[in-house]
Amino acid sequence: MILGSCITVWASPGETTVKVHVIRAVPSYWRPWEAGKPTESSGSGVILSDSKILTNAHVVEHADRIHVQRAGTADKWPARVLIAALGPDMAILELEKHSFADAKSLKIQQRLPRASDVVVVKGYPLGGSDLSVTKGIVSRVEFARYSAAYSGLRVQIDAALNPGNSGGPALTEDGRLMGLVFSRMRVADNIGYLIPGSEVASFLHDCADGQFDGQPRLFDEFQKMENKVLRQSRGLTEEQTGIGVRRAHAQVGWPLQDGDILTHIGDFAIGNDGMTAVDGDLRLSFQAVVPRSVKDGKLPLRIVRNGTPTSLAAPLPEPTNRLIKSVQDEQPEYFFCGPIVFSVVSREFVNTLNFEWWQYLINKSSPIVDRRMAAVAFPGEELVFAAAMFPHPSVDGYRDVSGFVLASIDGVPVKNIRHAAKLIRGSRGPFTTFRFADRAVDDLVLRTKEIDATTEDVLSRNGIRYGSSTRLRTKQK
Repeated sequence: MILGSCITVWASPGETTVKVHVIRAVPSYWRPWEAGKPTESSGSGVILSDSKILTNAHVVEHADRIHVQRAGTADKWPARVLIAALGPDMAILELEKHSFADAKSLKIQQRLPRASDVVVVKGYPLGGSDLSVTKGIVSRVEFARYSAAYSGLRVQIDAALNPGNSGGPALTEDGRLMGLVFSRMRVADNIGYLIPGSEVASFLHDCADGQFDGQPRLFDEFQKMENKVLRQSRGLTEEQTGIGVRRAHAQVGWPLQDGDILTHIGDFAIGNDGMTAVDGDLRLSFQAVVPRSVKDGKLPLRIVRNGTPTSLAAPLPEPTNRLIKSVQDEQPEYFFCGPIVFSVVSREFVNTLNFEWWQYLINKSSPIVDRRMAAVAFPGEELVFAAAMFPHPSVDGYRDVSGFVLASIDGVPVKNIRHAAKLIRGSRGPFTTFRFADRAVDDLVLRTKEIDATTEDVLSRNGIRYGSSTRLRTKQK
């Protein structure tokens, strides 16, 4: 068990906040054989127990070494990541050889704050080495997107936040943990965001068994029901309100259907704008009340279907198995085939693409664009792409195929990178032919018997130690 309680964190008698020093090596998704250049950064954290610290996941992402420094001391204690969840952007660190023996409890405020509530932010932003304290007010509370794959409650504040504040505590006037700092708006002054205490408490409760499972949410596609004609077409009376199901979630046994109107989640009534009243006068997206409405492993829903009100007990929704996934904190997979390096299209790789690249891939009808939000077509499916193409006599006359998705090898559709490696290693004909899925990209043909020697030549010339990532290094039968 990580923590004995989800409603308290712990603090030293003097100060709750620590500085988190990180040496990280962010991998290159275009050059996946490189570990990345080590860089130093820092963030903030709050003491959870005598040996554990809560911070943001992005503070310790790709960390090689982590040290924690307590306020008022020069000592830096080594720590390791115990649990990191990039979706909600929270992580738990554990000190390796030290403990905060004099820790005492600090309560988490699980009630959502209100606009104009006073907030005190502590942390270690850039510009100095001492603990920084800023004060402001809550501007608003909303349910919003944290990242491409995760949404949750967030609190907007006007207290000054800067790089280095991430992971630090935001406190109420009476010293309770209102939330955890996790971002600031770079295009505007005095706008910052907190993960509220309710989300922190839920995360800690989830992690009590040693792993993070995540909160339930609805994965159907919805539309607002504010248009009068649309409401009439779905058989709604003037008194009935709700959000329309445009495309139902594809989970087997999922009870919602296209055209249903979701009127209630648990006891929460949903407006035609998709909002619901929470804790009195606070209005939030209906998605915000999904986790708190679960009862006995079921999600109680009320709908209007073909004009008839119906109650449902839905199973907990399972996330769609997306084709393009995050590699989280891992190194990207890669495989050299002569002068070409194949890797897997990940969400991190997609995030490296600038506007010009997107336009180029759109013109090529690339699966990276066309299937960027699609589910896998079969278990284990991956998009394999050419991450790099080294100059070599074996590819003279070919245009660079970097950035394009591999469709087939010798006419066999590629399922994933392990399958691609197996097809290349198992090729027995005189030539090995690579066909790409992108429009107007030439086929590429190599002499089969020369591939291994060409690979070794490319690796040697460029000082590259391994021709594949660790999990692809053992030849497959």
